[in-house]
Amino acid sequence: MQRNAAEIIDVIETHPYGPHKARLLDAVLTGVTGSSTGSIVRECLERWTLMIREPSPDLVAQIALIPPDTSSLQMVRLLLVRALRNSNRYAAFDNACTIVRRCSRIGTDEERQYFRTELMNILADPPSGVVQAAALTALALGWRDDVAVSEILDEARSHSDEHVRLVGIADALNVLVDVFPDVSRGSHPGAQELTENERGWLIERLFIPGITDVHFGMLVAAISAAVRNDQSVLADLLESQRYEGDYASSEVRRAVMLAAFGDDEKVVDLVCDQISAEGLRGLSLPIMAGSDLLASTYHGGSLHNGRVAEAIEQCLDGADVLARDRELFSLAAIDQGPMMKNTLLEALAKSSMPHWAAAALAAHFGDDPEVQAELRSVILGEPVRAAIVAQVAPRVLSPVEVIPRLMDVLRALAASSTSNSMRYDIVASALIQAHRDLVLSGQPGLEEDLREAIDLIPQSLHW
Repeated sequence: MQRNAAEIIDVIETHPYGPHKARLLDAVLTGVTGSSTGSIVRECLERWTLMIREPSPDLVAQIALIPPDTSSLQMVRLLLVRALRNSNRYAAFDNACTIVRRCSRIGTDEERQYFRTELMNILADPPSGVVQAAALTALALGWRDDVAVSEILDEARSHSDEHVRLVGIADALNVLVDVFPDVSRGSHPGAQELTENERGWLIERLFIPGITDVHFGMLVAAISAAVRNDQSVLADLLESQRYEGDYASSEVRRAVMLAAFGDDEKVVDLVCDQISAEGLRGLSLPIMAGSDLLASTYHGGSLHNGRVAEAIEQCLDGADVLARDRELFSLAAIDQGPMMKNTLLEALAKSSMPHWAAAALAAHFGDDPEVQAELRSVILGEPVRAAIVAQVAPRVLSPVEVIPRLMDVLRALAASSTSNSMRYDIVASALIQAHRDLVLSGQPGLEEDLREAIDLIPQSLHW
């Protein structure tokens, strides 16, 4: 019975078909009073009550920082593996990278072996191609020098599932480290030559209508590595701009143009012309799916930054920008002119999502006294708005101010009649970061505050 209970619980947590999981859950709950299965069922119920629906990658990343020598070790491991099975493709890949970061930075040899085994188990019986590809990416980034992993990656280059095949080819081109730059990885043999079939398969992706169900950044990086310096491909990409075509494939083409040919004068001319003609709509097109290629191509100090930044400044003048918070955050990496500063300050004051403007101001205008004053005013002001921008509090307040202010914000949110709609997650992440900063600087942490914070956060939240 114990063996069957464990297998059923695993299916409940991982099976993609909801009604099947619900039927099994009814059966499992009857075992809570059984002498042989009661402890197993009670343990899984305790674990499930701690789980929110599809936890955000930021929350998973915070969980992964819990040291491996704590009493909650097994819970941390289970949560990280479960998070990897997220059906959202970007969350699945982000959570896979979180596992690699943990193993490379604080994980023990025993824990590395534990996660390697779990990742291999996912490959053997994946709930979806996305999750299989995410698990394979984690193995490529953290266990590339493992012979078995190397063989699996080689086989993936011709896999029938598009997600998995893309990971295998991206690994062969050695671009995974570019897509996930802050993830440590093992040794890699270096970029390999693609076969004509593999290169043709990648180029086909440029013109497939509706290609949205793969990891955008990985697809763009792989195609760009395969076609860089190929002027015939650039000519086809430029020609494709003459007609609208399918939106999704157009996104891929624009992104590859920037990543592979961004310094070509013809591409720079096209980018500036589109900014002038299309305004913020033209700016937003290359910014999607977590891949800020416009910003990474024309960042401050890049060859053509001046021309593109000037075009953005002109575009911002008089534009209605409050509905473009996400784009402004990315564009601030290119343009740090006066119009961008004023636009971000306006968004900080008026936008319903001021965290984007706050993050951009802190990152690119953090030394400006006016910006510091405005950020400080919001953080010390109305609690609901302060909660939304709490992630910049450690950059704006002094170390002795941060945690007391964040605790005051939490108390105010908890006292509100609509507290379930508040952004506790942002405040909680900022508190964890502030606490960690104290510990790393050699100062005593504030565990009492963290314990109170846990009590203040409603247990029924679905962030």
